[in-house]
Amino acid sequence: MDFSRITSKICASCFSIVLQHLKLHIPIKNSDSELNTLINEGIECPLFVTWTVTKTAELRGCIGTLSPVPIAQLKSYAAASAFRDSRFLPIGPDEIKKLTCHISLLHTYEVFFF
Repeated sequence: MDFSRITSKICASCFSIVLQHLKLHIPIKNSDSELNTLINEGIECPLFVTWTVTKTAELRGCIGTLSPVPIAQLKSYAAASAFRDSRFLPIGPDEIKKLTCHISLLHTYEVFFF
């Protein structure tokens, strides 16, 4: 699996989920194309979706799993991290333009001895 293909297009898929949840009709061109490619390849891996305030890097939500899950679940984790991270209030419509989405797909583990 070439994880270098994980691009901003997958973050765009996460933004699309948040926009749909907030009932904001702002189209994002080809937002699911790269994610659908990975879904069709049957990719499974541990993943995290993180939302931060762009200017300050302040955390606004982060939820994921250390267990491998189908990459299609990325959409569920995008919504959970935006609206159900108990450390924060749910992301609101006025925040969307101020946020950055980060996707962490965990792979290629190394043993660490100490």
